Formats: sequence, structure tokens, C-alpha cells
Amino acid sequence: MKICWDNLDKLKYSTRTGNWYVKGGGAAFTYKNGCKNCGEPFLAAINKSGPADFCCLECANSNTSGENNPFYGKKHSKSTKRKLSKYASSRNGRSASNWKGGYYSKNIPMYETYAHQLSWADEVRRSPDDENVLQIRCAYCGKWCLPTLGEVEGRRDALNGKNWVGMGRIYCSEKCKLECPTYGRRKYPRGFKVASSREVSPDLRQMCFERDNWECQRCGAKESLHCHHVKPVSQFAILQNDVENCITLCKECHKWVHSLEGCRYHELRRCAQ
Repeated sequence: MKICWDNLDKLKYSTRTGNWYVKGGGAAFTYKNGCKNCGEPFLAAINKSGPADFCCLECANSNTSGENNPFYGKKHSKSTKRKLSKYASSRNGRSASNWKGGYYSKNIPMYETYAHQLSWADEVRRSPDDENVLQIRCAYCGKWCLPTLGEVEGRRDALNGKNWVGMGRIYCSEKCKLECPTYGRRKYPRGFKVASSREVSPDLRQMCFERDNWECQRCGAKESLHCHHVKPVSQFAILQNDVENCITLCKECHKWVHSLEGCRYHELRRCAQ
């Protein structure tokens, strides 16, 4: 440690031992007349091998670079090179002691690593095709899907309150993500879209989709699905969470239903008032 007021202000001197100590406890230093490299006096840290010989890391490195390096001009023998190569290869790929199948390089989350971090908030399981792989239910339609590592870690960080915009929910497809009324919303759900004027309970929606085999009950479409209340909630609030009062419709059929007389959005809002 170079001698300057900034450094001395952090230390206290002991008249009993003649050494300097970090205030509040810590490393001990002793005065040395000259650094081996620059020759300036300095405070040397005391360790098991005795006081240091250099005042700073720069001086220590300069003493072992170029011609001062003990290996300068020397080369490894062929046998040594083979040993080093064998050692390096034993720590990579399938030869490594912690090899787990290459899932990380393929961007696939492992069940043992992430299941316990998500299972308290989301439904997870082992993949039927590979028990080492994690699967999670889509936050919108409820289908089992294989998320990426980034999606799983983002969901984990969101659940733990770390820096994340939204809740990092996981979806099986981009279409489910865009159809979800709560995706990308911080305060208000997407309750103002013409296609889906109110958010349905995620559990209710998924039960309805599963019962109807993820298929529109009017045209048979299997994408952009919505959960529609047969009897409007504005008039039959008690049936709001009754799956028997729900039917699976695609986005276009849902629009069509709400274009019929008596089921238009402005008419339902009038009934609610």
C-alpha cells in the first residue's frame, strides 16, 4: 500500500506492535523502506509468508512480465502439452464431472434446477419425453409448454420481486401472449378491447378451454381463443365463475356474438348500470 493521506486515514497505528491496522479490524501493515520495483517506501501487508515486497499490483506485475518472468523463453515439452490438453478436455462437454446433458447450451430449463423456484406460483411438471426437462402451463390457455431458460429465469426474478417489468408470465405461443388481457399491463387489465371487454379468471378460462378441447365451439378454430359467458355477468353476477356458463369461442366468433342484438357491449354496460 502506497503511503498517502487517503490510505493513512483508513488505518490506525499501534505503538505496542509498531504496525498499522485497518480501523474497525482487518489486515495489518508494516513499514518497509523500499519497493523492490520502484524503490519507494510503502506499507506492506503482513501475511503468513511475511510482509509483501511490492507497494502495489502494478509493481508486482512488472516484476514478473517480460524477461523477469521465470518462464520467459521456456516452452512446454510435448508430454506436458498432452497432459494439459487432456486436463482441459476433461473439464468440458460430456467429459466434465458436472455434465447434465447439454440442456443449458440448448436453452432448455431443467426440472431439478427450476421446479422448486416456480411450483409455489405456477403449475409445473417433468416433460413426458424427457424427465429432466421442465414444462409449465401456459398462463392464458393452460396448455403444457416448454419455456426457454430466459423465460423461466425472468418469471423467477419477477416472483422474487427483482427488477422486472410485469410478472414475466409464460405463454405457449405469441398468440396466447397477445390474447391475454393482462399481458404487458402494470395496473389495468386490457378491459377496453372490443374483442374481450372484461378479464376472465385465468383458472376459469383454462378449465373452459380444457373442457372444450381448446377448440372454438362455433367454427372449430384452435387459435386466438376466448372464454365467453353465455349469460352476461352484468345480469347474472352469481354465474361469473361458473364454468357451465362459459363457452370457448375464437376471437372472430367472440366479436360476432357481441354484435348480436342484446349482447352488444354498450347494451351490457347499460344493464350493469
